[in-house]
Amino acid sequence: MNYTSWRRLFPKFLSNPPADSAALQRLEEAKLPLPSDYIEFLSEINGGEGWVDDVYLVIWKAEELINLNAAYSVSTFVPNFFLFGSNGGDDALAFCYAQSEVSVVRVPFIGMESKNAIKLADSFEQFIEILPNLDL
Repeated sequence: MNYTSWRRLFPKFLSNPPADSAALQRLEEAKLPLPSDYIEFLSEINGGEGWVDDVYLVIWKAEELINLNAAYSVSTFVPNFFLFGSNGGDDALAFCYAQSEVSVVRVPFIGMESKNAIKLADSFEQFIEILPNLDL
């Protein structure tokens, strides 16, 4: 998927320039099983914040991911999750590794438990494609 064209489709989403190779290298060195389509997104759009039609979206920068996951104690509360952003409010967006396939889920920051997660998409690319139709 060409995420650069996605940027033009949603001008109210204020995207960051591509992640630098050092930030992506640190993620790789941390041995995080991040989906390749998500890494591709970061290499074109290193997160950002704003409206995608009627949906508010915050995607964290590559440089922030490890520290924010640690700050939210993700490995304690939802060890099979990795947060990558939020809806700008009460809910985090995360990759869920509980199944053999990685999915994208929404989980509340308060009450962060697997049982409270709602599956949004089967992949990051699918999440981006259906994002304007989601209720985040």
